[in-house]
Parts: sequence; C-alpha cells; structure tokens
Amino acid sequence: TQNLQAMANLASVYGVKVIMASVPPADHFPWRAEIGNPVEKIRALNDWIKSVCAAQGYTYADYWPALALDSGAMRPEFSADGVHPNSTAYAAMSPYTLAAVAAALA
Repeated sequence: TQNLQAMANLASVYGVKVIMASVPPADHFPWRAEIGNPVEKIRALNDWIKSVCAAQGYTYADYWPALALDSGAMRPEFSADGVHPNSTAYAAMSPYTLAAVAAALA
C-alpha cells in the first residue's frame, strides 16, 4: 500500500492525473495453494485503494462489477486460471477504463 501511495503522490506532484484500479477478483492462486482464499484480502485492498482515491481526488476504476462473481471469484469465462484476465475480460473492463480516463480528464 505504501508503494501505491508513493507512486500516486509522485505522479500528482508532477501534474499527472492519477487513476487507480481495483485488483481483479480471485478466490485462489493455483501456484500458491498455501495462501488459501484471498477474496477478503483483495476486497480490503480494493477498499483501501478506493478510499485513497476519494480522499485525494484520484479516479478509481472498479472492475469488480464486470469481472467478479458474488463469491469474489473471477467469472470463469474471463480467465484460464481464475486469476489472470484474458482478452474477453479486458474487453469487459474497457468501458470502465474509458469512463475512468474521461472522469480523470474532466
């Protein structure tokens, strides 16, 4: 979180419009089974990112409405491994990205 905050602050100091996006949903990491279900940690991180954006006037792009199941997993059609978005997911994310860019430039 400190790294995200530092990058956003630095960008802002130099006049760069800051857009921070949600971490995509995932309910497991196939290569790190010992982590267990990361849904709550991802939700907490996204809540923190959203609160930083609100407090500092940054734009928040929330991809969860497009990508997540109610359980917090990524929709199966959007990823081969349940973690990394595929081209179909990126197409679903595109309107959210475009809206965030428009909001940041407004």
